[in-house]
Amino acid sequence: MTARVQFKENEMREAIAHLRRSAKELRECAKQMGGVANMIQQGALVGDGGTQFQTIIKSSLNSKIEDLAQKLEEKARFAEVELEQLLKAASQLR
Repeated sequence: MTARVQFKENEMREAIAHLRRSAKELRECAKQMGGVANMIQQGALVGDGGTQFQTIIKSSLNSKIEDLAQKLEEKARFAEVELEQLLKAASQLR
């Protein structure tokens, strides 16, 4: 008995688009947090707490957000390649 592979192309394309949108939204979040860090630097939150918060945003938080965005893009590219391979295999079976 042969295994039967089923996939829903439209749902896969929606998932890929969702991954890309999420990556874009994460990058926008990082950009906004950069703006918060700049406001802190300009005196919105003074003292050691403000300095530390600004440093954490710039050095840690935004880099982690970018890492997540990159992973989502990577997953989207992987899913896209897999979809194209499935479509190619399906067309060869017809």
